[in-house]
Amino acid sequence: HGTGDQLIRAVAAGLDVLIPEDAVLARIGGDEFAIAFLSDAENAAALQLAEQILDFLAEPLEVGRRIVVVGASIGIAMSSLGSIAREELVRRADLAMYKAKEAGRARMTLYDPAMDTDRAQRNALELDLRMAIESGDLTLAYQPLVDAATHEMNGVEALVRWNRPGHGPVSPEVFIPIAETSGLIESLGLFVLRKACETAKQWPELKISVNVSPGQFRNPAFTDYVRYVLKQTDIEASRVTLEITEGYMIQNPQRTRQSIERLKS
Repeated sequence: HGTGDQLIRAVAAGLDVLIPEDAVLARIGGDEFAIAFLSDAENAAALQLAEQILDFLAEPLEVGRRIVVVGASIGIAMSSLGSIAREELVRRADLAMYKAKEAGRARMTLYDPAMDTDRAQRNALELDLRMAIESGDLTLAYQPLVDAATHEMNGVEALVRWNRPGHGPVSPEVFIPIAETSGLIESLGLFVLRKACETAKQWPELKISVNVSPGQFRNPAFTDYVRYVLKQTDIEASRVTLEITEGYMIQNPQRTRQSIERLKS
């Protein structure tokens, strides 16, 4: 915590040097800052300042005896002639900041009214997904796994599908990331694993493969979830394959090893 406090002070000192003379600099969260200033240049001055801040935070910072690398995501909102209330201005900048994060961090994004529409649609999608998981209103499709040498089908891969009421099918590429960012991935993953294991009981000669998200794999309780489902569905552990993306394993080798050892045992 002491190092973290020093880091925040170092960032604040750097921002204080960069901002225009009459600007207001505030810390509005644990690691969130806000800057407000007047300008005749519309967005140009804010964009230039944002670029300077990103360049400053791209450089390693020396904190005590540590070298720390941080970054920033910046959202920019403008109030022409002060026509927008201050709370609304902060909300818009905040929304733009989250868009910058979604685009890959270390970026700056200008507020666009379309962002509000996107956020409203995303919130509605999240709400419907939560209800679908709770009610079990999701289905699994099973993709055959074939032995390349014998051409025999020796297993299936379980793929979750969602037919959203009133909207039709929603691509997993859309709802899986929403499940991950909203904390629904745990319950979604548990549903898929349980459903797949229940179905596999009907096909005793086949193995079942289930995708696991990094969010699930990170959870120390994930092993307990798997053990619970295997016991509940009465299926042999040797018939179940859990698949996780290579990227997570490469980025977190030690944690991955620990999780795999717990799962194997």
